[in-house]
Amino acid sequence: MWLARALAYGLPLGEWETPEKRKVLYIDGEMNPYEMQQRMRTMDILAPNFLFVNHEFFFRQNDSVLNLADKDQQKAMTAFCLQQEVNVLVCDNISCLFPGVEENSSDEFRDKILPWLLQLRRKNISVILVHHTGKDGKQRGCSGKEDQAAWAITLSRLDSTDGAKFISKFTKIRHGNFPGDYEWHFVTKDGVTSVGYKDSNLDLQILEMIRDGVGHNNEIAEHLGISKAEISRRVQTLINQGLVYKKGKEYRAGKAEEEREDGPKEVALGNINDVILDIVRNDQGILAAELKAAAGKAGKWKVNTIEHAITELLERKLIKEIEVDNPKQGRGQAAKTRAFFVAPETQ
Repeated sequence: MWLARALAYGLPLGEWETPEKRKVLYIDGEMNPYEMQQRMRTMDILAPNFLFVNHEFFFRQNDSVLNLADKDQQKAMTAFCLQQEVNVLVCDNISCLFPGVEENSSDEFRDKILPWLLQLRRKNISVILVHHTGKDGKQRGCSGKEDQAAWAITLSRLDSTDGAKFISKFTKIRHGNFPGDYEWHFVTKDGVTSVGYKDSNLDLQILEMIRDGVGHNNEIAEHLGISKAEISRRVQTLINQGLVYKKGKEYRAGKAEEEREDGPKEVALGNINDVILDIVRNDQGILAAELKAAAGKAGKWKVNTIEHAITELLERKLIKEIEVDNPKQGRGQAAKTRAFFVAPETQ
């Protein structure tokens, strides 16, 4: 809601700038409408550029359930957006606004929801989808919901006795570099909501704790106030970077070593093939240069190591490649480049 407010008012959200005001339609499919109205008042959301639809008000006026998986409702919502010259549509949230769609099925999402979202995009209406995470800290249901997305942001809750605290982390960005992580703090006092933020490199905090001897997942999770699944996911990134290894059930700083007759030897830290496969799976059609940059950032592997892994995945038919026009047309740039996709049987 604060992001939608920033867009409607043309205001910054933390370090993220809003170049100009945009008209926003916020559709709520879960909350009590009066609680939402109260929340909007504490956030000072009064801009004429901010339109709001609530599922309960929708039912009272139309005597029908708000279901954006329904083709007729999709057409009506598109027509309303065009009539009101809406620039950004916020759907909060997928589970509530698209009932009847099996969230574990990529096919159902592609058949019932994706065509409508792509139609809105083609009409210059940006869509923000709000979704729940599961116990593992990842989005609930199939990952195919992110295939056509330009950006994905994960919010990780932090324990707080004063308002709401969480970490925002970009998990997908189609173009450019990944923005940094931020720690946000929302506090409502005397009917007014205020927002604080600061840089938050959670991975670095976890690494420092492991270096200080706090090596168990549950200890780190309890100290930072986030889920054990989130700790496991972030520690795996540190393992891929060669900064942490696991011995038994304990995390330790540094690279793992095994004793052999010829002395200690570093063992493999993370599977580069799995990393590359995950990158391609999350960004179907990723260009060769983007794939190498993402893999290099994930594990700090050398270019020739990455290229060898790509070749192996192609030979095993786990990924496929096509030749596409190179978006970079400067001097010395090739006219064509490669784009990679996950083979259908491995999706």
